[in-house]
Amino acid sequence: MARAGAPVEGLAPSVDFAQTLLSRLGLAQPYGMQGTDLGPMITGAAEDLCDHVFLEDDRERVYLGLSEPQHLRSIVTRSHRLTVYNPMHWSELFDLDNDPHEVNNLWRDPAASDLRHRMTERLLHACIENDTRLPFSTGMA
Repeated sequence: MARAGAPVEGLAPSVDFAQTLLSRLGLAQPYGMQGTDLGPMITGAAEDLCDHVFLEDDRERVYLGLSEPQHLRSIVTRSHRLTVYNPMHWSELFDLDNDPHEVNNLWRDPAASDLRHRMTERLLHACIENDTRLPFSTGMA
């Protein structure tokens, strides 16, 4: 059991906060709501509920010399971060254990090819998992 007010270690995406709050209040989640209840991690019943954090950033302003707004998707694990940008066709892969300040982009490093493929696949699956489930299906039951 976790001590009240003690910090909790682990990855926790912000999409999980609403789900956790609803669960703590004993309220049901609305249909299509994303996220996971972090209650077991908070109480100490589970050490870590996820092995990655998925980030979406759809910027509305045009800046950094681009001609249109940036859109990016990232996946962050305890040891790596991969980010893909659009429309600038730029990608980043960082080894957070050996390069915590994210100075050495490994995206084009042949030695990191397997890691890049694994992280890209994880990012793709995270995009699918976090896609909206709304509106209700109008298809046949």
